[in-house]
Amino acid sequence: MEKKGKGVFWKVYGIVVTISVIVIVGVWILLWSFLSAYEKSQPEYVADNVIKEFNNKTTDVVTGYLKNEAVSELQDKASYEEFMSEFLSEYLEGEWTYTKKPGEYSKENPVYKLKKDGKAMAVLYLKKDEQRAAFNTPKWNVDRIEGIDVKARTITIEVPKGSEVTFNNTVLTSQFISEDDIENSRLENVKEFVTAPKMTVYTVEGIYTDPEISVKGPVYGKTVSVDEVEGDRYVYGFESGNTDVTDQESMIKTISEIYGKYVSNDARFSALSPYILKDSHAYDILRGVSNTNIWFAEHTSTGFEDMKVFNYQVYTEDCFSCEVTFNQYIIRESSKHTYPTRVKYVFIKKNSKWYVADISVKSA
Repeated sequence: MEKKGKGVFWKVYGIVVTISVIVIVGVWILLWSFLSAYEKSQPEYVADNVIKEFNNKTTDVVTGYLKNEAVSELQDKASYEEFMSEFLSEYLEGEWTYTKKPGEYSKENPVYKLKKDGKAMAVLYLKKDEQRAAFNTPKWNVDRIEGIDVKARTITIEVPKGSEVTFNNTVLTSQFISEDDIENSRLENVKEFVTAPKMTVYTVEGIYTDPEISVKGPVYGKTVSVDEVEGDRYVYGFESGNTDVTDQESMIKTISEIYGKYVSNDARFSALSPYILKDSHAYDILRGVSNTNIWFAEHTSTGFEDMKVFNYQVYTEDCFSCEVTFNQYIIRESSKHTYPTRVKYVFIKKNSKWYVADISVKSA
C-alpha cells in the first residue's frame, strides 16, 4: 500500500507543477504583452520610430509624414517619388534626435522638436487614434511633420485660344483655365494693323517636377513649340501655317542681308525701306539705326554665312512672324570679324504684299 501511495503522490505533484508552470508562463506572457502594449501606447515610442526612419534615411516613409502642399493629380507619381527621394536623401544627412517642444507639448497633444546635429529643423505632431490598442491602451500616430519645406510649383501655360494642351499625358479641360480672351502681347506693336487672335492661360497647381507639355494649335491641329519659358510660365507660339508664308523665305533672307549691311554702314536705309511698313514700329526703329550704327571702322567687305529662316508662326491670314539666324562677317585689314545675329520679324500683308511691321534682335 505504501508503494502505491507514493505513486499517486508523484502523479499529483507532477500535475500541480505542470499547472503552476503553465500559469506562471501565462502570467509572464500576459505581463510581457501588457508591458509591450504600454510601451507602444507612449508618444515617445512613435517619436523614437520616426527618428529611426530619419537616421536610416527611409525616404519613402518620411515622405508620408510631411505636411506638404497638395500634390496635383496631374503630377507624375514616379517622378514625384524620385524627386522626393533625392531631396530627402540630402536633407536627412546628419544625426537626428528629438525633444519635447516647450509651450506646445502636453500629454494629450504631444509635439516634438526634431533636431539634426543639434539644430532644430522640424516639428513632429502626433494624434491619438480613435481606436484603442491592446489592454485598452491609447494608440498614437504621426499627424504631420512641419518645417521640411518642399514647395509645390504652380505651372501656367499661355497658348492661342482654342489650342489643345496635354499636361503629363492628360488633356487639360476648361477647369484649368485661369485667364481667357487675353491680348496677344507678342503683337502689341502691330495691333493697329491687325486684329490679333486671343490667348488662353491654363494653370496647374501642386506640381513638383518639370512637366511634359505638348500643345496643338487651334487651326491646323499641328504641334507648336514653346516660345518662352520664364520660371514656371510657359508661353507657346502659333502654327506654321501654309505655303503662302513659307514661300517668303527668299524675300526674308534678302531683307536680312540688307539689314545686316545697313547696321554695318554698307547699305542705306533707302535700300531697306521698301520692305518696311510705313508708320510701323519697325519703320521707326530702323530709321534711327543710322544714328547708332554698331560699325564705324573702315572695312573692305561684308558677307553672310549659315543664314536660316525658322519658327514661322501664323496669327491671321495677313500676319505672321519668323526668326532668322546668320553669321555676318566683316573683313578689315585682312582680319575676319564674325557677328552671330538672331532677328525676329513680324510681317503684315498690305495690298497683297508682305512688309516688316515689327523687328526685335534676340540673343544669337
